[in-house]
Amino acid sequence: MPWYDTQNKIETIVPGLQSRLFPDAPTGFVVPGDPGIPRTHAPTQWHNFSPRLGLAYLPNASSGILGKLFGGAGRTSIRAGFGLYYTSVEDLSQFLEVGDPPYGLYYGSSQSPLLEAPYTVRQTGALVSGWPWFPFMPPPANVSASNPDTSFSWDGVTPLSYDFSFNHNNKLPYSTHYELSVQRQVGLRTVVTAAYVGNQAHKLVTAIEANPADPARCFDLQTNGDDNGGWNCGPFSETPPVGTTYLDSQGNPLPAVRPLGYLFDTKPYESTIAQSSYNSFQLSVNHSTGWLSFLAGYTYGKCMDNASGLQESTYPFDPRRSIGLCNFDVTQNFVLSYH
Repeated sequence: MPWYDTQNKIETIVPGLQSRLFPDAPTGFVVPGDPGIPRTHAPTQWHNFSPRLGLAYLPNASSGILGKLFGGAGRTSIRAGFGLYYTSVEDLSQFLEVGDPPYGLYYGSSQSPLLEAPYTVRQTGALVSGWPWFPFMPPPANVSASNPDTSFSWDGVTPLSYDFSFNHNNKLPYSTHYELSVQRQVGLRTVVTAAYVGNQAHKLVTAIEANPADPARCFDLQTNGDDNGGWNCGPFSETPPVGTTYLDSQGNPLPAVRPLGYLFDTKPYESTIAQSSYNSFQLSVNHSTGWLSFLAGYTYGKCMDNASGLQESTYPFDPRRSIGLCNFDVTQNFVLSYH
C-alpha cells in the first residue's frame, strides 16, 4: 500500500477540486480528508495477483541427432520461468511532501537569492514576498471538513511551486520477469548454461510536471498582457511575473500560462506512469576439479526506461518520448570467481 503521514500532513493536486479542510486554498490543492482523498492519496490495491510459473524439461534422447545435440540422456536440461511481481512505492515519495504549505514552508526561488538572506533577490534587494515568513503559524491539529481552517495566509505562499505532489491516480508498480535457459553438462565436471533473461516494468514512479506551461499562451500574454514582456517563453519554463491577473485590451482576464492558473507555478507530480524493459543473453561456465573450481559468467544486455529514478523528470505531454538507455545500463559484463 502507498505510504502515508500519521498526521495527514501531505498534499496533492486534483485540478478543479476545492479543499473543504482549507476552503481558502487555491482550487486543486487538496489534502487527506478532502472528498475522495484518502490518507495514502492513491487508493490501496487489495486485488493484485502475482502468479509464478516454472517449467523444466530433461531430454532423454541417447541416440541419433537429438542424442548428439543433448549429449545423451540426462545431460541437458531446458527451463523456462515467468513471474509477475509487485513492489511498494518508495518512502521518498511521501518524504518529498513533508514541510509543504500549509503545514510548513518550502521555497524555491526563480531568481538568485542572497545566501545570508534567502528571501531577498540578489539583483534588486527586494523581498521575494511581502509576507512575513517567520514566525510560521501552522494550522491547528483538529482541522476537518466540519472544522475547516480559514486562518492560514495563502497569499503568502502563492504561487505554490516546486513542492512535490503524490498523484491520487497512482497504481502499484509491477514487473513481469521471464527467462529461457538451456543447461548442458560437458565432460564430467563442467556445466555450460545459455539463457535469455528479460523483464518489463510498468507503473514506475517518476517526477512529471503537473502544471506544464504552454509556450503559445506565454507569447500571447507577452503580446496582449498589460506587462508586455519581462519573462522568457521556452519549453516548460514560462513563468510570468506573479500576483497579477493579466488582461487583454478589452479588460478581459487572459488564461494563465499554466493550466492550474495563476496561483500555481511549476509543480512536479509523483506519478506511476514510467516503464522500463531489460533484455539480455547470459552465458556461464561452471567447472570443478579436485584442485580448481571456477565460475565464469558473461552478459550482453540492454536496459531502456523513461525514469531511472523518482526525481528524474519525464516529458509531460508524451512520457514515451523520454525513453532512453537506463542510467545503470551496462551493455557487457564479465565476471569470474575461482578458488
